[in-house]
Amino acid sequence: MVELQRLSVSHILQIVECVDVAVEADQECISQMLTNLNFNAIKYSP
Repeated sequence: MVELQRLSVSHILQIVECVDVAVEADQECISQMLTNLNFNAIKYSP
């Protein structure tokens, strides 16, 4: 289950298309990587 949390009042994350993908990886590491990616995108975008 994915837990969503509002990161910014001025940015919207919209998933346009979702394709099923099988990935064998550490769930915690992938979750942390996606969190970091989103925080950095917000931090460095206008």
